[in-house]
Amino acid sequence: MSKINSIKFSLLILTAIVGIHIFALSKLIFFPYPEFFIHPYLTAHGLIPYKQILDQHFPGLMFFPLNFATLGMQTAQAARIWSWGIVGLEHVLIFICARKLFKSNSKALLSNLLFLAWHPFFEGWVFWIDSILPVFLLAAFYLLISQPIKKKDLFLAGIFLGLASVFKQVVVPLSVLVALALFFRLKKKENVIYFLLGYLPAPFLMAIYFWSLGAFGDFWYWTVIYNLTVFSKYGGQAATTSQLLRFVFVYGLSLVALLNAKLRKTTFWLFVFILGGLASVLARFDFVHLQPSLPFVVVASVAGVSFLLSRARLRLVLPLYLLAAVYLLSVFYNGHISSKILFFDEGTLRVADKVRQLTTPGEKIFVYAAPAHIYQLTETLPAGDVLVLQFPWFFRVTEQRILEGLIKDKPRVIVSDPNVVIQGQSIIESSSNIFAYLLENYQLTDKIGSTEILIRKEK
Repeated sequence: MSKINSIKFSLLILTAIVGIHIFALSKLIFFPYPEFFIHPYLTAHGLIPYKQILDQHFPGLMFFPLNFATLGMQTAQAARIWSWGIVGLEHVLIFICARKLFKSNSKALLSNLLFLAWHPFFEGWVFWIDSILPVFLLAAFYLLISQPIKKKDLFLAGIFLGLASVFKQVVVPLSVLVALALFFRLKKKENVIYFLLGYLPAPFLMAIYFWSLGAFGDFWYWTVIYNLTVFSKYGGQAATTSQLLRFVFVYGLSLVALLNAKLRKTTFWLFVFILGGLASVLARFDFVHLQPSLPFVVVASVAGVSFLLSRARLRLVLPLYLLAAVYLLSVFYNGHISSKILFFDEGTLRVADKVRQLTTPGEKIFVYAAPAHIYQLTETLPAGDVLVLQFPWFFRVTEQRILEGLIKDKPRVIVSDPNVVIQGQSIIESSSNIFAYLLENYQLTDKIGSTEILIRKEK
């Protein structure tokens, strides 16, 4: 087969893999994070990010004038299309990177098959910031494995990692690792300088933007101070035994590549990105936080497979591994095949319909422990002009401010789900003053599932 025909055939197989992957995702539960909808909505309605929209993440496409909403992602269906598009782009980038690294179409396709297997398994059915990061990380990785590496490549790699850092601060440790690797591997300070010249503008412009809004102090508190203090103490979540075993099973295959000196050299940058990408799970071990490192793990796993195949005594490991993988995936699909879209279920949409009947666009209401994007679904605004996701660790520093907003604005309508329990703590326990105020001043008018719709008592 000629080289051109081989590439065409490989691209045909890659297209089939992408199609199968998207089809599989279309049959699974879908969970688009509510922040993707409510944050751009409130920003468009004049609330100031970090000063009034209280969030611990870097802005990404949630808090700038160019955001998910202005780019057309205002519904769960649109979010699903975004998710599929990003997965397709990841496949293409994995193929390009693996082919460049291994000089082999077959190994590039095997990398994609492994991504098809493990992406849905590691909460690929969830759409969150971590789902987007690999696009930037793979682009930077491709530039860093160029031989010989040029100043332009370093600069562009810095740009991609700088943009990724604007989406989530966990990319900062990875970027530091990359800078250190460039210094010690290439032995020239100028390499780090060119990388930093590309990296720094995006975070710098982000800081300038929030300073111009008068919100830089709030931005710094929520994305740095709060994360290192209150959240690290109360909001963390360690891996369960089951999660840890599944993580070791999938990620462990990539480590096999380190047993061979030649492969260690080939996979150097892969392991830099794997190690840096794992920063996402340090605070909370959720599978979706493994998405930034997963594309690099599947490529490194191909190197691990190559090593096992080259050792006759070790080849038996592969069929055993395959059998275990089939079992894990069968259990996963058995529990996740569904048409359900979390937070956009029938109950939530019925609640939104009822609230729309009781309110007018732009009216202030209060959503208590129910999905925050009800504001967006009902075209209403939060009482007190402040929104915070209502987790116990947020209430520790915001309950009084939210209560003061309720007392000031006296919203007519409250959407409440007082039965919510988060990490063993009830919402009532973590916000007892707010609950007491609602109990005293509001009465039940309707109930849909566990969600109560309250109206203000006549006095």
